Amino acid sequence: MMGEEREYTFGAFRLNPTKEQLWRENEEVRLTPKVFAVLRHLVEHPGEIITKNTFLEAIWPDLYVTDTVLAVHIGKAREALGDNAKEPRFIETVHRRGYRFIAPSSKSAQIPPSNPTSTGEPSTKPIVSEAATTIGSQSLVGREAELALLREKLDAEITRRYQ
Repeated sequence: MMGEEREYTFGAFRLNPTKEQLWRENEEVRLTPKVFAVLRHLVEHPGEIITKNTFLEAIWPDLYVTDTVLAVHIGKAREALGDNAKEPRFIETVHRRGYRFIAPSSKSAQIPPSNPTSTGEPSTKPIVSEAATTIGSQSLVGREAELALLREKLDAEITRRYQ
């Protein structure tokens, strides 16, 4: 579908690979391009062990880069997520093998506001924006798994009805 973007949601975070943005709730978390690329690679391969060589080939092709450079970028990604290597919630070190993204996550389609049909007319397809993260002035905390499931079901229903 033209103009469709994908976002990954995990914990209080949303990662948009197309726009190269990471959001913590409604606040953008600024990352350097390489730190973002490292995090994106992990998020796009949840549960998989990503070896150091795979990272180096994907993020720094045609460059000689040491394992230390990767470790520094992993550390900066963890810092941006508020993660801890000793008690990881997002990025786990698999000793002597690589790294693994361990947080429950969901992948969803974000439908842009301008969504014309093939006839050039505006579509009647609903536009899904951010899920509600507050009730009144109180934040919803600890409901990431439920929100991710709801987003997944909503995206599936929208896809089923409008494609």
